[in-house]
Amino acid sequence: MFIDATNVGALLMLLIYYSYANLIIENNGYSPTWNEVFTFEIMQSQLAFVRFRILDNPERRVLAQYCISVESIRPGFRIIPLNDIRGKSIPCCNLLCNFSFVE
Repeated sequence: MFIDATNVGALLMLLIYYSYANLIIENNGYSPTWNEVFTFEIMQSQLAFVRFRILDNPERRVLAQYCISVESIRPGFRIIPLNDIRGKSIPCCNLLCNFSFVE
């Protein structure tokens, strides 16, 4: 399946215990920028996972995704490689995230 990224309104969803959705970036599927901060409390980090999903708008079709355990995330800027819905890596498709933890 081919997706024309010029017409994609990308939506990033971050899920951890609850769902956090951010603003929709219209008509910028090639390099959307969110510049948003998500803060949440984690009770048991051994059991917690973060799932990143990029959704098409308005169909809400999953374009890319990645899931990682919270204990595998290191603080600082990290590149999150994105996969398609079958779990195959999408070339040159990444998220740049800045993680920080407070104990």
